[in-house]
Amino acid sequence: MGDEGDGWNAHAEIIYDNCIVPEENVLGPVGAGFKIAQTDLVQEEFIIV
Repeated sequence: MGDEGDGWNAHAEIIYDNCIVPEENVLGPVGAGFKIAQTDLVQEEFIIV
């Protein structure tokens, strides 16, 4: 991979366009994933650092 100083970045963006998820596989309210990530993953990031 390389070092972050070499232009390497640990972040990536994934976009799903017109993705169909069966109702039984949906976790939480549809469209709320980013809001959940903002509140729940902040603590995880703190623990990792």
